[in-house]
Amino acid sequence: GDQTFNIFSGISKTDFIIARKTAIKAILMTDNSHHFKCINDIKVMLEIHSDKHERGESIFIDSEKQRMFLCGLLLHVSDISNPMRHWKASSKAAFNVMEEFFLQGDQEKERDMKVSMLCDREKENIPKSQMGFIDFFVSPLTEQFLNLFPECGRDFATELVANRLRWQNMYITTLDAKEQDTKGREMREKYDGWKAKWSQHLDDGQEIDAKVDADAMGMMKKLKSGLVKRMSI
Repeated sequence: GDQTFNIFSGISKTDFIIARKTAIKAILMTDNSHHFKCINDIKVMLEIHSDKHERGESIFIDSEKQRMFLCGLLLHVSDISNPMRHWKASSKAAFNVMEEFFLQGDQEKERDMKVSMLCDREKENIPKSQMGFIDFFVSPLTEQFLNLFPECGRDFATELVANRLRWQNMYITTLDAKEQDTKGREMREKYDGWKAKWSQHLDDGQEIDAKVDADAMGMMKKLKSGLVKRMSI
């Protein structure tokens, strides 16, 4: 066949087998069922190789298993990294995902099926779901990843803490006046505690720009009403 676009055409059969094995293992590691095991594996790895890591030496070079783990880890972190991107790109991608979920929910309703989690546009609160994704899924892995690669800290943490606050501020605007005062205050206090664990990666006194985005609010309303069918990323 035509080998013009075969990126593996110039390597040996042995190298091809290794490359294929690495790709398969890395892709399988993006399965979210492995997510929390991945977090624990990083903790164990840092514990076992703490001396080497503190000296700035690679802890992945010693074995094929560890190199495979690194490939999978990098791909998985990339896969869930949307909250660590600049707000304009991050929010657009988040809305795209939610619209995909809502379209699924619409079809489930049409077929009198039980609507899947996060897929009911009439009930789902988009900012709240994004806050949950960041708090319970993205943050624990990012913390451990930055223990491995602290040089990524500033770029990752700056966008993450700003995006988390933007979603929170959007969520607070969906509450009634009384809740905006009471629940809003409580949420801001919790956010400050959550943000503190990223302080080592942020510049001293760094301002977090997290004003409510009018365009994002408009997109959220359209998604909730079903007016938007698909957006390009």
